Amino acid sequence: MIHFVVALLPEAQPLIDYYHLKALPNSEPFKVYEGDGKRLIISGIGKTQAASAAAFLHVFSGGLRNQIWMNVGVAGHSERNLGDGILAHKVTDQVSGKSWYPPIVIETPCPTESVLTVERPETRYQGSWVYEMEAAGFYSTAVRFSTAELIHCFKVISDNPKSSTKKVSPALAKRLIRNHLQTIDIILKRTTKLAEELIPLEAAPVEFQKFLGHWHFTVSEQHRLRRLLKRIETLMPKAVIWSDEVQGLKKAKDVLEFLEEKINSLLVTL
Repeated sequence: MIHFVVALLPEAQPLIDYYHLKALPNSEPFKVYEGDGKRLIISGIGKTQAASAAAFLHVFSGGLRNQIWMNVGVAGHSERNLGDGILAHKVTDQVSGKSWYPPIVIETPCPTESVLTVERPETRYQGSWVYEMEAAGFYSTAVRFSTAELIHCFKVISDNPKSSTKKVSPALAKRLIRNHLQTIDIILKRTTKLAEELIPLEAAPVEFQKFLGHWHFTVSEQHRLRRLLKRIETLMPKAVIWSDEVQGLKKAKDVLEFLEEKINSLLVTL
């Protein structure tokens, strides 16, 4: 499943038309569209709205993990021309200063840039950033549900020092996104192929369900457990993980510490 998170309807309409998406009932408080393995949600403006919409769409779509996610929208830049399309290789939240680095492992049909998520429309364009208002909220949420290689932020430049945000009309936003539909489709097709290659790597470790049935792990502890078991399987393919020693442990926390110690002791002897 491909998930689109888009701030406003004018930005979303070209995608809705291109992929023949239909509005779904009972998706309040958001508007969700669906068609042919794709879902699109209109989040509203701002990183908080984008984060909420991504979380809602994840649950609305059945909580499936390691799906493809893409945030599409218009943005500003100090130097780039209006209509340029870019893919984010860095996303920074201006307020917190926190950054994320989407790994670009596919061949891209467009340049990549650093994206800065701001609280209000940018008018000074200080620095070589792609200025927008949703990417940090979107990315920080989507990466909780999917592997980073499958999450993209695609932005089209709609304003710069020569043409301010005041000139960005719904019609202009719609036209700018429409001009990059083929680029977006290429990115999605290449990412879909990548997702198919990653599926075997994401398979649960052999003993994973036994551990879940024996102790209560929080969601974050489950992710940690999966990583530890995978690493032990890689480093010690013949090791017996589900041992009496492990089963005698009282808490999930004790189990995780035991597995980490097992890995660390092995690494010391290598």
